[in-house]
Amino acid sequence: MTAILALDLGTSNLKVAAFDTRGREVAVRSTPTPKVGDGLLDAKTMAIRCEQLIKTLVADLPSGCRIEAVVLSTAMHSIGLFDTGSEALTPLMLWNNDSAGELGQSLRGSAKATDWYKRSGVPVHGMSPMVKLLWLRDAKPELWAQTQSVAGIKEYLWHRWFGVWESDRSTASATGLMNLEKAVWDLVLLRAAGLEMHQLPHLVSTSHCRAFNVRIASRLGLEPGTPCFIGASDGALANLGSGAVDAGQAAVTIGTSAALRVVTHKPILDKSMRTFCYRVDEHRFIAGGASNNGGNAMAWFHEKILNGQVSLDELTREAAKISPGSEGLLFAPYLEGERAPVWDAGARASWTGLSAAHGRGHFTRSIMEGVMFNLKLIAESIENQMEIDVLYAGGGFINNKLWVRMLADILDKPVILPTQNIDASIYGAVMLARNSLGLNAMQDLKTKQLLPNKARAMQYRFFFERFKAAKF
Repeated sequence: MTAILALDLGTSNLKVAAFDTRGREVAVRSTPTPKVGDGLLDAKTMAIRCEQLIKTLVADLPSGCRIEAVVLSTAMHSIGLFDTGSEALTPLMLWNNDSAGELGQSLRGSAKATDWYKRSGVPVHGMSPMVKLLWLRDAKPELWAQTQSVAGIKEYLWHRWFGVWESDRSTASATGLMNLEKAVWDLVLLRAAGLEMHQLPHLVSTSHCRAFNVRIASRLGLEPGTPCFIGASDGALANLGSGAVDAGQAAVTIGTSAALRVVTHKPILDKSMRTFCYRVDEHRFIAGGASNNGGNAMAWFHEKILNGQVSLDELTREAAKISPGSEGLLFAPYLEGERAPVWDAGARASWTGLSAAHGRGHFTRSIMEGVMFNLKLIAESIENQMEIDVLYAGGGFINNKLWVRMLADILDKPVILPTQNIDASIYGAVMLARNSLGLNAMQDLKTKQLLPNKARAMQYRFFFERFKAAKF
């Protein structure tokens, strides 16, 4: 039996899974991503953890199972500085590192920010590698002077394995430095960032492949010569893996954060810079919005406010007893600042409409509804240019029936749910590798459909308008 191994480089977890020729998951392992600070990652420690993870999974495969290829998926927006010896000068800064937050906010309303967005499809904000590089250039001039290369998580791991700096166009398009339409590094953006072309990885297709040499293969427990595909960004792969690739289909993912994305065959930009547009591959684009605030809002309430003294299941049961709209209690979920649709690193969470009649169930339900109302704002931004008819749901929230019901009712659209507990980004990466190997396409993930309750959807329209009008 042969299998394809997919490695997902996430900001919360590093995850590896193997899928057989029928597209069945035969093994999976994960470990927390090793942070060294707020949104900061040590590149070498991360790489070692990945290698250990792969070797452990390979050793635990069923007898006779051979890995025929490896493929990578990565979180977007990571960046770090590297010297002439390819040693890290800085930790890798992840999307949620807020060092450049104030700079991003000061730039956002400027004419050059509008031009940068039109060129790259990346909103000007502190999460953007482009803005982080501007901050590093000013805040760390002694390190900037030593910089030979700038790269993210996947590019560093790729260089460690194959000795070359390369980046797939899907991941590169989220840096804010690549021209969206031409799919090349943009000279205007490079000049603005103070970079030379030779400091950036060479751009390659998502199907780009290199083979492991004897030394690296041994380190990973693989056979020498095993091909490794560079893959794409986790957001693009999540759409591929979930099946949300046609007109009218949007992928909705809620884990720690939240996102809504659609695949298109042309760039879609928003005149107010509320949404992003990145590359999926050489022919397709992905447009949408990512929110800083998803499951982390419930985790905050459960752990910081309630000190974990009641289970999340109990909180959900209490929330289910409260009517839609939480009896007038509205929650702005901006605990971690916000990306889409407000793009304000200084945004903060708050409640409005609070009265003595509200109890714990109201607070819980209002948090869940606030996350969904924010996703509806993102959906509206996209629907200014294209209709969304159906939502493909993924992420940890799909195990919470109340939250999934809210998604269908608040966005007033059918929701497609996977019946298998498989990571859509990893599944999409395996699909990409199989296509690149010329293998038969895998079957789509088995799904079920949840239709919106029209009566509740009508109620939620009223509360959503109140949410938009609220002065949080």
